[in-house]
Amino acid sequence: MRYAHIGTGNFNEKTARLYTDFSLLTADSRITNEVRRVFNFIENPYRPVSFEHLLVSPQNSRLMLNKLIDREISYAAGWIRRRYYAEINNLVDKELIDRLYAASGAGVRIRLIVRGMCSLVPNIPGVSENIQVISIVDRYFRTRPCLYL
Repeated sequence: MRYAHIGTGNFNEKTARLYTDFSLLTADSRITNEVRRVFNFIENPYRPVSFEHLLVSPQNSRLMLNKLIDREISYAAGWIRRRYYAEINNLVDKELIDRLYAASGAGVRIRLIVRGMCSLVPNIPGVSENIQVISIVDRYFRTRPCLYL
């Protein structure tokens, strides 16, 4: 049996009271096999690798994020109230920003916490009125990217 720990923290006891991190300890073979493939890829970067459950940059994160956002758009079109919540380091990718604008236009409520640069402009009528962006810096600075749908 294999176990995998996937987390956003660095286990620094000096900052443990300041930051909140996510951790997943799992024996699910779908996840542990993909974690093993991540390390195999690091050791042998010339071998092609694919992932179904993990978002691994630069392998599949853009494709998977687009699929997840499109799923929220399709749910919103069916009158299901949807929301998209993400904490990320920076948001400057035009394709991702345009996809978030499309989701906002479809009625998906989006809340972003961005710790660095952000090129997305929230609260533009007809474009991004369903998007809220919060910037956390200084003593509330966080080091964890996360996605919640």
